[in-house]
Amino acid sequence: MQLTTAPDLAAKLKTSPQTITRNATRHKIGRKLGRQWVFTPSDVERLTQLLQANRQRDWAEMGKRGMQKRWQ
Repeated sequence: MQLTTAPDLAAKLKTSPQTITRNATRHKIGRKLGRQWVFTPSDVERLTQLLQANRQRDWAEMGKRGMQKRWQ
């Protein structure tokens, strides 16, 4: 089994290592060994799908809905 670290995965996905570790923590993907995050091939696939879905979201529309809820 090949393990991938957060900086290697960030370079592959053209994003920052902080984005990788933030999403890994938030969605419980991968494992933290000491100070380093490591990911299996299935974890890499899940993170790739997650980041692609985040890029396709309409964040402005989501913000408008949040503000509407707040002001009701």
